[in-house]
Amino acid sequence: SLVANVRLAPNDVIDLDFLLSRSAQTLSPVRVGADGSLVRIRISEFDDRRRLGFGRFLDDAVFAENAGRQIDDILTSRVPGVGIQRVGGKNVLVGRRSGTRCYAQIVVNGISVYNGDVGATDKASREAIKFDVTTLRADEVIGFEWHTPASTPLKYNATGSGHGAPCGTAIFWTK
Repeated sequence: SLVANVRLAPNDVIDLDFLLSRSAQTLSPVRVGADGSLVRIRISEFDDRRRLGFGRFLDDAVFAENAGRQIDDILTSRVPGVGIQRVGGKNVLVGRRSGTRCYAQIVVNGISVYNGDVGATDKASREAIKFDVTTLRADEVIGFEWHTPASTPLKYNATGSGHGAPCGTAIFWTK
């Protein structure tokens, strides 16, 4: 704080200069932390849906213990209803609709990379957008969700029908 006492008589003029300087103020320490890593925060919706019990889930422990295996082998051996079909040189995730295998919707880190649309008429377009699951490595995946059309989360309802992709939805979470 600054205090200056100045006496002035009527009609006096005074010119004063004050030199101000900053003084550092010491604050008490602040501890910053988080309950989980940024990755866990990012996949909180995975954890929320797993708690609700709708769908099938594989967590980071499954992928860590199977780090040397192909991702398609892990999924087909652990998740009922999930299959792999070789299409145009790609290992494509498939589900079942009316007893017939068809392409599943694929979501990676919350972004739809293939909506499972079986109605595309241009074969080249259909082939170009199918997602090869072997492009993901087991040591990169920290979570996987498989949803039937009835249990597909609303935000991933690609068909607009209220029932999700017709052959199921696969949601991958990566590091």
